[in-house]
Amino acid sequence: MFANARLLLIYTIVLLDVILGSALGLVMPQFVQGLAQPQLWLTLGTALFLGIQLVAALLLGTLSDQVGRRPVVLV
Repeated sequence: MFANARLLLIYTIVLLDVILGSALGLVMPQFVQGLAQPQLWLTLGTALFLGIQLVAALLLGTLSDQVGRRPVVLV
């Protein structure tokens, strides 16, 4: 199906990213139910997750340009 193993790896990473983002949306409301302002904590938690994901993607992208993609993916 996939002639290139690298392409399969990229598709797998994107799929896992989408699954994790979807799971976060389903589970987070249960985590903040007992808190004083659940809407605020839900918004902050989601923003924190997505912000860290953005920063990590930028840093890992730069790192992979410097040392190569394989060492970054293997770590």
